[in-house]
Amino acid sequence: MQSGDLKTRVKLQRKGAAAWEDQGEAYAHLRWLRGSETVLAGRLAGRNTVVISLRSGALTRAAETSWRIKDATTFAVFDIKSIIPGDDFTEFTCLSGSPG
Repeated sequence: MQSGDLKTRVKLQRKGAAAWEDQGEAYAHLRWLRGSETVLAGRLAGRNTVVISLRSGALTRAAETSWRIKDATTFAVFDIKSIIPGDDFTEFTCLSGSPG
């Protein structure tokens, strides 16, 4: 992946006392997964799996699986399920949609 692939503006959010609070914004690359049995089962429940890649930095190092990612343009919300840190990019495996 290259920096030019990061085209979607997203916000990382943490649950506050009363609402979700923005922790920071960044450009990201969204890659929708398809094909595996687990992914297909999720679609039946109205949820899709997406891998969201962001440039590694202080924001991605602070992120936790209790946080969520919100598309700043479409306002779609993605629940973070796992975080894979890397030297250049951090990958977040997320689920879209509300729980079934």
